[in-house]
Amino acid sequence: MGLKNWFRFGNKRTVMELNKDDDAILKALGINETANAKEATYFTCLRILSDSVSKISLEIIERNGDGIKKHYGHKLEKILNLKPNPYMSANDFWKAVEHQRNDQGNAVVLPFFNARTGVLEHLYPVDFKNVELWIDNKGILGDPDQFYYIIKDKLGNRYKYHPDDVLHFKGVTYDGMIGVPVKVVLASLIEGNKGAQDYVKNFMENGMFGSGTIQYTGDISDNSAKNLAEKLFENVKSVRNAGKIFPMPVGFQYQPMKLTMADAQFLELSQLSVRQIAGAFGIKLHQVNDLSKSSFSSISEQNREFYIDTLLAIFKMYECEMSYKLFHDHEIDKGFRVKFSVDNILRADIKTRYEAYRIAINAGFKTPNECRKLEGDPAVPEGDDLICNGNMQKVRDIGVFYKNKEGKSGGKGKDE
Repeated sequence: MGLKNWFRFGNKRTVMELNKDDDAILKALGINETANAKEATYFTCLRILSDSVSKISLEIIERNGDGIKKHYGHKLEKILNLKPNPYMSANDFWKAVEHQRNDQGNAVVLPFFNARTGVLEHLYPVDFKNVELWIDNKGILGDPDQFYYIIKDKLGNRYKYHPDDVLHFKGVTYDGMIGVPVKVVLASLIEGNKGAQDYVKNFMENGMFGSGTIQYTGDISDNSAKNLAEKLFENVKSVRNAGKIFPMPVGFQYQPMKLTMADAQFLELSQLSVRQIAGAFGIKLHQVNDLSKSSFSSISEQNREFYIDTLLAIFKMYECEMSYKLFHDHEIDKGFRVKFSVDNILRADIKTRYEAYRIAINAGFKTPNECRKLEGDPAVPEGDDLICNGNMQKVRDIGVFYKNKEGKSGGKGKDE
């Protein structure tokens, strides 16, 4: 056989094999279809990333020697920001793509071009469970060692796609070819977290009644001791009996073992798992309602850190994949690129923005109309002229005015 399945190429456990274990993984996560309890932190992180990507508009820009030019009427902008295909809005489309990228480690999108004009018409997301990567190591389908995407439709038909004809957005990746689902990395961690939840559940169901010993004088049979312990436990178990007083036979004394939730460091362990889950997604703690180390003044800076530490790399990944595969070669050579418009994320408060505009206009590198455009205000007449403070001059010209003044006055000396 000349073709090798990329997912089994080498000796690594890969996504194709991991998909077979979805039920076990989801059960460990507490998010299988039959489970009543959901892992809130996991889904919160998925939602935050999906919403963060879907709410940012994409721009078509052209980089050249004169700077950056934005193309607002480009056909691709309409597809990316309004209607990628007849069945989805752009918001729903990007939510689905980003959710799948994180949940399955990979998201695949098929672009459809007009056969006659070569213009992009639609983008369709594909369930990654129906995608395989194959290496043609014998050159049966074309060039030797070329890899292909094999995509199966709902009827079981299989189609071959060249890598340049498929948009492949990856999550965490070890080899650059295939992504690894975050849930696989987190499965053992969340399983431990659910163990902590079960511990609390049992502790509460037992009326906060922990282990202990019964001290007594004399000798009783094993069966009598067992019956006494069971009777004592029956009287105190369940939340209804929490805090109640129960009688003890003469000569018997119950001594509880001093193991409380504080002694077991349950709170610390629970917070640790939440922090690790959020950290695996690149989510800041205040975004999952952990405000233990946050303040009102620091949250705005944490939002900026979320963009720099998490979203910037995600946006860059999307931009590179789409810019290379959605433009024709001559457009790429001219500097056409897809870019996320992140101005709203980095937008400061109104006082800070207006102060920045004032400095930019007075320094002469922004026009009033450019600053008005950033605020969504219409242009004004003569607002496209650069203006600056007239007192500013070049360092080498300092003192020239006074020298010229002295020359015009006949060169009189200071003593005269």
